[in-house]
Amino acid sequence: MLLNIRVLGIRRNSEKLTAKLIFSVVWRRDMHLQQAVKALASSLLMAFAILTFSSLAVGQANQGAIAGVVEDSTGAVVPNASLTATEKSTGTVYHAVTTSAGSYRFPNVRIGIYDLTVKATGFKSPTLTGIEVQIASTAAVDIKLTAGGSNENITVEADAPTLESETSDIGTVVGAKQILDLPLALGSTVQAMRSPEAFVFLTPGAVGPGSDSGNGGTFESKITGGQNYATEVLLDGSASTRSENGSSFDETAPSVDAIGEFKVITSTLPAEFGRTTGGVESFSTKAGTNKYHGEIYEIFRNTALDANSWGNDYLGLPTPADRQNDYGGTFGGPVVIPHLYNGKDKTFFFFSWHYDLVPPYYRGTWRQF
Repeated sequence: MLLNIRVLGIRRNSEKLTAKLIFSVVWRRDMHLQQAVKALASSLLMAFAILTFSSLAVGQANQGAIAGVVEDSTGAVVPNASLTATEKSTGTVYHAVTTSAGSYRFPNVRIGIYDLTVKATGFKSPTLTGIEVQIASTAAVDIKLTAGGSNENITVEADAPTLESETSDIGTVVGAKQILDLPLALGSTVQAMRSPEAFVFLTPGAVGPGSDSGNGGTFESKITGGQNYATEVLLDGSASTRSENGSSFDETAPSVDAIGEFKVITSTLPAEFGRTTGGVESFSTKAGTNKYHGEIYEIFRNTALDANSWGNDYLGLPTPADRQNDYGGTFGGPVVIPHLYNGKDKTFFFFSWHYDLVPPYYRGTWRQF
């Protein structure tokens, strides 16, 4: 049995206290149910204890930032302008004020789509919509103000791709659409499940045998010439390196369907990263929003659906046995207790459950996130 608990961050923002924690248990059928229940109960108690006594911790490894300069129509900087960034899916609000040089920065904001409103004396108040903040990246948004009353509001679409001009690192972000739409082999090196780390090979500079479990799979990935097991792997900002096998991620990774997006940084790493001979893989898990959302899935493989190989047909051999089921579901949204508490814009939850039936022993494995 494998038990893994991480406190990923507790922070207070705009009179809201939010916390994120991962616990996962990998269980096999040869375990007694009583043992599994005890392990799960103890992990929950430990989780609450850690959340109760832990200190505040934030970092951009699993978040992003918005930065830029506010100028008037002549190109002169505008100091002391007030900026408000609102994340659409959760209503989370961040505030900033421009410096004497007209620059502003929202550090460590959650991943998502933002509306950015600017207010300054003697200028119209524009609202830029559709600003995308990605994991471990900074969205560069420079703003031009026009003269007018501050009660005059202007809405500007800002969803065009922006050039990364705020950081020096080079990397690739793989989003939720790619993770869910692209095919992924059933079978990783250790757990014989779909491995979220297999998507690392979409990044220029990442080499290896891919998700082929017979050739070492993601265990043998190398980023920009680094060594095996030497890539820094972060899950929601928490290092997943272990003493027995370094950065191999399959054994403790959540379900692929629990991954929101991730970034692979290949060169000129910022000072906040380390412990790597090649690159950094930073994974961000999904989270609840103001709308309830979820999915149920089943990935099915069976010998009856497989074509035999040419060599087997020539020798008169049957199709090799192939039985595998990979199913589960996810669900998230605001925490609402009728007549007692409405967590909209304040408190959210996300749950992911995953179960595998795989050869050669057709063993059962489940992951809860």
